[in-house]
Amino acid sequence: MKDRQITSSDWQVYEIEGSVADDATMIFYGAFLRGDGRMWVDAFELQAAPQGTENWVSLPVIDASFEQPGGLAKWNRHSRIHAYTTDTDRPYAGAQSLRLDAPEPLIGPLFAEHAMPGEVADLALGAGLRAQVPLALYSAAEGTWPRGSTHPLEALKQSIKAMGPIGHDVQDPRLRLAGVLITWNLFQHFYPYFDVVAVDWAAELPRALQSALQDTDTAAHVRSLQRLVAASGDGHGNVFWPQRPTAWYPPFRAEWIEGRVVIVRSLELTQFEPGDVVLSVDGLDAVSSVRDASELIGGSPQWKRHRALEQFGSGDEGRSVRYQLQRGEQQITVDSTLNQRSPVPVAEHAHITELQPGIWYVNLGTASMDEIRPKLDALAKAEGVIFDLRGYPKSNHEVLRHLMREPEAAQWMAIPKITRPDHDFRAGHQRYVWNLQPAEPHIGRRVAFLTDGRAISYAETVMAYVEAQKLGAIMGASTAGTNGGIRSFQLPGGFGVVFTGMRVVRHDGSRLLGIGIPPTIPVQPTIGGLRAGRDEVLDAGIASVGGRQREITPEDKGGFSASHASTPADPAR
Repeated sequence: MKDRQITSSDWQVYEIEGSVADDATMIFYGAFLRGDGRMWVDAFELQAAPQGTENWVSLPVIDASFEQPGGLAKWNRHSRIHAYTTDTDRPYAGAQSLRLDAPEPLIGPLFAEHAMPGEVADLALGAGLRAQVPLALYSAAEGTWPRGSTHPLEALKQSIKAMGPIGHDVQDPRLRLAGVLITWNLFQHFYPYFDVVAVDWAAELPRALQSALQDTDTAAHVRSLQRLVAASGDGHGNVFWPQRPTAWYPPFRAEWIEGRVVIVRSLELTQFEPGDVVLSVDGLDAVSSVRDASELIGGSPQWKRHRALEQFGSGDEGRSVRYQLQRGEQQITVDSTLNQRSPVPVAEHAHITELQPGIWYVNLGTASMDEIRPKLDALAKAEGVIFDLRGYPKSNHEVLRHLMREPEAAQWMAIPKITRPDHDFRAGHQRYVWNLQPAEPHIGRRVAFLTDGRAISYAETVMAYVEAQKLGAIMGASTAGTNGGIRSFQLPGGFGVVFTGMRVVRHDGSRLLGIGIPPTIPVQPTIGGLRAGRDEVLDAGIASVGGRQREITPEDKGGFSASHASTPADPAR
């Protein structure tokens, strides 16, 4: 409801209606309080109807009106800073409602290190102009001291009010310019990596403003914001917008192999085969398309390519597309339609399996810790264990404890103590640790981890432990090179931006951003290997733990290997 946010102080009925995807497993509903203030909610109702009908049926909702003793505990309350209270003073229906209160504003300094009265920020504004801005002022009960005149401020407020609200119309140049200015400033003052990113951030501002002035529609404005965010080098950086059109995808998955766009999995084997090189899509060169898309994505080259290929060839539902492919020495033309609601995953998944006698495989992208725990004894006794992390972990980093021999206390996470403008972090950082402790049973024989540029954020936390603690050989390619908690902010018109707000390094203190965790044994898939049905990274992992070369099955050649697989990284995590 970002395009119709609730701001009334009176009780009203609000309705959200939407289609449920065929592959959905959960529906989340409720309310969010953004910013300051207080909100009451009451009398939730959930209804469902078959697609294309109006045959609505009410579904049960536990304590929908917050009347039951202890019923509030059955609702998810994710915020740790808001207060949740049942309120008898302002019910909508029944005897009480739920009240959400925003946190009280902080009073006093955030850190022991803070500016003192007399300290100023001396800022160059350009064209020979400078500004000196006090960083701290004395205050009394009636306000800051020395007391100044309020007339200039009131006059400014009235002038701004007379200009009218910006609203949600992207045709209003004020909306577009404000979006660029806010985005540039949030990165300028809070992004923690400008000391390692090779970018002239000051020069990006006039370029982005000029681009915004020329934008004629929402899509163009989104590209302007994406280009600005990408210049920061942040792999978490992303732009979201209201009423984003639904993208549909081709019936295959492509990856960057030998400098080309190569199909690695196909859902329509009569048309597309693993190992086919995509030369063009509707006459547009495939390699150039990926490179152009990469320009709007931040991060390392490996992450930019992954993100670009994840959306490669997407468009409107059912659109007819002509592909030019190279299959061996032959060039062929294939006509197909966009018929997939989401990108085709790399392969089918076996969570945990014994590939060969004594050689076990664990897909950390699909196997939960609840699935791994019953297998720990078998993994501890195995001659070799392969952990596949070519993607995003499924909340299973606990497995690291069963690989460690000694406790660790590395300080690899840090949040800047921001006391001055312009990413001047002289106050230092608040540092954080995981303090992982070894656990039994110990998995201590031959171990290999498979990874590549799809492994981002939480995945790189896991791989950093593998590297620092020498928990196993690292096979494949470098991880994405972006880790740390993300921050988000809203722009006029309902646009939103996320970026990395935490500084994360490798455990030895060296740079992670834009580099990633490198493999100890580099392995790159080949077009020939794909055509033969081989997962060459897995094959190398098996060899490193003492296993024999796998036999290739017809399912492997079709791109549906059920004994080894990985999942694509989720960039929003």
